Amino acid sequence: MGAEITKQLQAVPLVHVSGPKPGGATLTIGLSRDASHRYWLDGDRIPFSVTGVLGIMAKNGLAPWAAKLTAEYAVANADVLHAMVERGDGEAAVRWLKGEPFARRDRAAELGSNVHALAEAAASGHPIDVSDEERPFLVAFQRFCDDHQPAYRLVEEMVVSPKYGFAGTLDAIVVIRGETWLLDYKTSRGNGPYPETAMQLSAYANAQWLGRPGDARHYRIPAIDRYGVVQLRPNAYRLVEYAVGAAEFDGFLAALRLSQWVATRAKKVMASEDTLT
Repeated sequence: MGAEITKQLQAVPLVHVSGPKPGGATLTIGLSRDASHRYWLDGDRIPFSVTGVLGIMAKNGLAPWAAKLTAEYAVANADVLHAMVERGDGEAAVRWLKGEPFARRDRAAELGSNVHALAEAAASGHPIDVSDEERPFLVAFQRFCDDHQPAYRLVEEMVVSPKYGFAGTLDAIVVIRGETWLLDYKTSRGNGPYPETAMQLSAYANAQWLGRPGDARHYRIPAIDRYGVVQLRPNAYRLVEYAVGAAEFDGFLAALRLSQWVATRAKKVMASEDTLT
């Protein structure tokens, strides 16, 4: 676990939400989430998710990536683009090109989610059915396992901090050569992994407990010796170690405070009309 954090945030109240909960059932016991990674604890909504909090940070590499991808897509489809412009569909052509980075992002996110689920199943010893697109990433995961022989203690577990009002899902806690690692899997094809992942890992390690759906018990999060990202690429991997301490959790709490402000104050700070008369 991280060192004692001296920088404190105000407590964030849980939000009672009536009606359907994850999976279409009304869950009033334990920690649960839905497909959008919204979390509930004993029937009350947890205001923030770990990845949602860090999503507030500017991703400086995304704009150049999107510009380059759009240009490459236009060149690769120049004949289609030319035909659309020639028949007067210029606005449709612009919408088509603008949409490609988002479509590519969504396809990559879906692939990443599938690979995460397959790695979880493989680590748990369950049979898996792998598509041709997913197989090279699972080859990479198997190579990581063969090289480092991780003993899995926890896989895809939810953690929560009612004190700060956040919850999240860690990928794995493993033991490698006698040391306990908190690991996150990344499958992005960009230049990552990125420094802010240290804050993500710190949030998981400094949550108050681990919880499960339909289970009122609070489970202790193991003490963590080392932190890392397993970056999975087709047929290859990198294990990138991160230095995670009090400063990284302070950084996460700062992002959480900004998220709180956006959620509660951002729409109230401007006058609705001209106050100069």
